[in-house]
Parts: sequence; C-alpha cells; structure tokens
Amino acid sequence: MSSTREMTWQRASGGVMLDVSMQGTSVEPDAEDIANCYGQHVTPGDILTGKVSAPREAALLYNMLKQLST
Repeated sequence: MSSTREMTWQRASGGVMLDVSMQGTSVEPDAEDIANCYGQHVTPGDILTGKVSAPREAALLYNMLKQLST
C-alpha cells in the first residue's frame, strides 16, 4: 500500500478548486473520533447533512471555508 498523499488547491474566479489524490489508500469514518468530537450515536451522515452542529474546535475551519465561498 502506498503512503503517498497529495493535495493541491487554488482559488479560481467564482469558487475554489480542490484536487486530492490518494493512491492505494481508503478513506473510512473513525467511529471513536466521531464520538469524541460529536458525541455518541452520531453517524457520518448526520454530520454531512447538518443534523448535528459542528464541534467548537471546527469553528476556524468553518469560518475559513465560509470566507472562501463568498
């Protein structure tokens, strides 16, 4: 399994373009990490659909993403 990770991004007019390459790896949710951040019985679907609020620790990330989207 390759451990190569590559991520590039650039700001384009009218949006942001993100290119991620993960060769030889898989991306899977970590139930323990989710429970530590969001509490018990929260699924990745709950997070992605906004059924749960973002953890306080993610405020900086959300603020930066909001700035990039405007």
